[in-house]
Amino acid sequence: MGRFFNFKGLSGIRVSFEPEVVDGNQLLTYNFSLTGNQFNEPNPIYLSAGNDVSLLRNDKNFITTGDADNRFLERSGGTIEGSLNIQDTLSIEREGYRIEQKSFITENIGTSTAKVAVFNRTNLKLIKYLLTIFGSGSTSCEVLVTHNGTSVSGTVYGIVDAQDESELDDINISLSNDEVFLNISSTDEGRTAIIKAEAIYS
Repeated sequence: MGRFFNFKGLSGIRVSFEPEVVDGNQLLTYNFSLTGNQFNEPNPIYLSAGNDVSLLRNDKNFITTGDADNRFLERSGGTIEGSLNIQDTLSIEREGYRIEQKSFITENIGTSTAKVAVFNRTNLKLIKYLLTIFGSGSTSCEVLVTHNGTSVSGTVYGIVDAQDESELDDINISLSNDEVFLNISSTDEGRTAIIKAEAIYS
């Protein structure tokens, strides 16, 4: 349903607007229209709003045009200043190839094997994992996995323990019809794993 503002003191001007959601952000799209040709009123301009917009105009979820310009890049590119917060996957595509970056957090890892990271295996060539697992202590390592479309091979390297006994017990890779999984187990219960991973696709 369309909503509108009237200008007090200037009859013949009306501003209608419609709320919409773009990438999870609420925006107001304004449309100015002339309903007459009376511009000789000396009174200053004030906005008046009915009850149907009194809550919307102060809603913190709405952003200004300037905010929108700062949040969205032009399709041809742009510059980001400050921090960039990505909730799921960063995907970079070039000349038919793709690189995906993801992060994973898994809590309550124990002595039984748990799936802690997953990628789609279609056209997958390589995955590199940077992994840390911690509880009473902390253990970190890197895992490199290559995929030929049918099977996977991998290696674990750079294992670093911050204490005498490792928090990491086992690492392996498994496949489903569509996905590749990184699986780990710990030497004790109640551990947390944080993983940064990067996959290359052809």
